[in-house]
Amino acid sequence: MQSIGIRELRQAASEHLRAVSGGEQFIITERGRPVARLVPASILDQKEAELLRDQRLIPASRPRRRFSDTRRLTGNGLSDLVEQDRDDRVVYGG
Repeated sequence: MQSIGIRELRQAASEHLRAVSGGEQFIITERGRPVARLVPASILDQKEAELLRDQRLIPASRPRRRFSDTRRLTGNGLSDLVEQDRDDRVVYGG
């Protein structure tokens, strides 16, 4: 398995992805330390199937719930609260 740095991956991403789709695997390094592994998706699918078969992976019992509540909170925003806190420190010498 070949090691490549993040910069090299960024500069030649298409080339490396072509190699991965052909079955190659890479260890991605940051400052010489391994941080990730780039492998073909088929390997991950096989591993997932194996874990399911061996009952070491339990599939979700229902679909993931989406949070649809997009209400905006009322009142002062964070910037206003920080500014108020700073003003209080100046006035009270905190």
